[in-house]
Amino acid sequence: MITQETALQISESLNEPAWLRSRRQAALSPFLALPMPSFRYGIAISFDLRQIMLEQLSPKVQDGDTDMIIADTGIIALPFTEALASHEQLIKEHLLALFPQTDKFAALHAVAFTNGIFVYAPQHIQGTVELRLAASGTKIENILVIAEPGSKVTIIEHANAAPAAFRSQLVEVFAREHAQVNYITVQNVSAEAYSFASRKARVEMNAAVHWAECILGGRFAKSTTSTLLAAEGAQSTLNSAFFGNSNKNFDLYGEVIHAAPHTTSDMLVKGAVNDYAKTIFRGLIRINPGAYASNGYQKEEVLLLAETAEADAVPNLEIQNNDVRCSHGTTISQIDAEKLFYLMSRGMPEHAAKQLLIEGFFHPLLQKIGNSTIQDEIHHVIMERLGEVK
Repeated sequence: MITQETALQISESLNEPAWLRSRRQAALSPFLALPMPSFRYGIAISFDLRQIMLEQLSPKVQDGDTDMIIADTGIIALPFTEALASHEQLIKEHLLALFPQTDKFAALHAVAFTNGIFVYAPQHIQGTVELRLAASGTKIENILVIAEPGSKVTIIEHANAAPAAFRSQLVEVFAREHAQVNYITVQNVSAEAYSFASRKARVEMNAAVHWAECILGGRFAKSTTSTLLAAEGAQSTLNSAFFGNSNKNFDLYGEVIHAAPHTTSDMLVKGAVNDYAKTIFRGLIRINPGAYASNGYQKEEVLLLAETAEADAVPNLEIQNNDVRCSHGTTISQIDAEKLFYLMSRGMPEHAAKQLLIEGFFHPLLQKIGNSTIQDEIHHVIMERLGEVK
């Protein structure tokens, strides 16, 4: 159960400074007062999560060997416990700055995060960081990324969780002028785990943040990606793939806020659902009044592989400036019967033909990820799932 004592115990076990301990204590009242999100969107779209009681969670600091951090020379990537000794002021200024405590999950993290990772790219330094993150029981983790002007950092995150685990993650990315951050996530938690991940970025002048994610596991998995294009010339892309089978439930959301002129965003989502899986993707591009000459596009495509599977795609545009280009497209369909007939007429068995068409459906998105190792990993998992398609 999460109480003042819980916050103090976590803070003491991590040997945190007084200011961080005070922040935890101050966030407890908002956490207890805020309602649990309803996970209901419109009339017929909803997920029933009444069995989750955040107040009853028992977060504990997990052993350090559950996570692995590998960083190229020049890039600083440390657990918070170590980073506070060398970069305390940076952490104090930026930690949870993009997540005001206006919802229960943000407040939960402010009170009870048990693991933290700090990634720092100094000016004009380029490199890669690999994160292998594991969860058992309850794990609440914060990841803070700061890319200084002219730097370029690629972060590759592999997220796993044991059966019945509860995993909640907040990621904050600050991309300074002319910096570039590539954040790649492969989430393949257990089929009985709960996974909540929310990522936000602030992108400054002529900087770029490129998100890529693949959602594969979880009894219920929620992923939210939000990017603020805060200065002229800022760019962002989101390439998201998901494959739901069995009785998995995915709740995915992508958002880009164009707050400055000459900003660009592109969002591509491709997914497939089989068996009794259920998924929803909601996308939003918002162009603020002063963001003239901006360009935003989003596209969502979903394949239904079984009559019992369910999918919803909800694209949204909010445009408050006439001097922009902004559009969206969405399709929810089954395997193309004509293409399937064509392959079978050339002697290919129906099952193999279906697998080939689904593989081809994902191929354009995997090519956009740009990391061959991750492409191969995601392709391998998708091919395993295709063996279940009837």
